[in-house]
Amino acid sequence: MSDFNYEIKEKIAVLSKNSKGWQRELNLISWNGNTPKYDIRDWAPDHEKMGKGLTLTKEEARALAAALCDTVEDAERDEKVYRRRNRMYRLEDAMRQVADYLDVAEDELCVPDGMDLEALVERFEEAQDCNVPENDTWQNLISEYMKEEK
Repeated sequence: MSDFNYEIKEKIAVLSKNSKGWQRELNLISWNGNTPKYDIRDWAPDHEKMGKGLTLTKEEARALAAALCDTVEDAERDEKVYRRRNRMYRLEDAMRQVADYLDVAEDELCVPDGMDLEALVERFEEAQDCNVPENDTWQNLISEYMKEEK
């Protein structure tokens, strides 16, 4: 293996650290006196040893950053959509369960004055237990809610 030298021009970030003290770092490094490049690799605590790494030009680093931003934004958007849909389904569940509790057809249900379905859904989400059937949890919560309102 040929000799090489390097100079860390800028320490940008520590991405992680393992139990032995090695750190995965993002640095700007000049290899063998060449133009510095972005470098991601593991380093021993004293920087005397290094693991295999990935070296990127400025253009490659920009492309990677853009791809990561797009991916993270997509994941965050998907999570928001999932949570919104899940909330909508829970509200629909609450309506069906209130109709069932009051023994009326769902399409004939008029939510009692002052009944806060959002609060009922929040209570359900807090009380939900995978070992208890959802219908039982709903009916217990609605029963408690109606007693509180009297």
